Amino acid sequence: FEIPREAPCSPVDGAPTISSSAPSTNNNNNNGNGLVFVGSAPAGPGPSGFFREMLLERAQELFASHRTLAAFVVLDGRSAPIPADRDSDSSISVPIQRGWVVNLSEYSPSGFFLGSPAQQPIMGAIGPSRQAWFPARCFLRFQAVKNFRPESSWPNASKMMPLQTGDQVLVKRHLVGDWKGWVVGSSHKDQSVSGIFPEANIKPHLMLSG
Repeated sequence: FEIPREAPCSPVDGAPTISSSAPSTNNNNNNGNGLVFVGSAPAGPGPSGFFREMLLERAQELFASHRTLAAFVVLDGRSAPIPADRDSDSSISVPIQRGWVVNLSEYSPSGFFLGSPAQQPIMGAIGPSRQAWFPARCFLRFQAVKNFRPESSWPNASKMMPLQTGDQVLVKRHLVGDWKGWVVGSSHKDQSVSGIFPEANIKPHLMLSG
């Protein structure tokens, strides 16, 4: 499978590399195998039930052992284009919705997961066995591991989102240029609470079904 260089997520933009350099933190809920939290499934269409929250670095270890992980979608998005069928040059982009489950089998450092939806996302276009590359941030929920409080004197302070250790956030876009290392995101519980914050202050997790 060729790894795409970029693919749209919601909002539409290129999929950047997910950094794994966020500072480590001691978490009393971590049981040593990367599972750090148990709760209810994210709101949205699709299955409901309990989930396990796993550190991305632990998930990568399992992928290397040819393990497949059933993960909840946390942001609506679409896959990179894949062939519509064997006898056609046309291609399709597979949509996924928040709350759906996708079976993931590989992670690319360029910011994509290889997976196949557990649901039938669009009628007749792709079955559960078909795989596609999906933007990683459609599956990753991040936990703040370091406080961030912008100074009121900063020119862009009003556009920044404060973080407190333990906050759960979604990343919607990585900034570039002079703002490299910063991301645009929102609170997982209330996406109307949004802004810019440093990527080094958060750590990525997958929300696994079951």
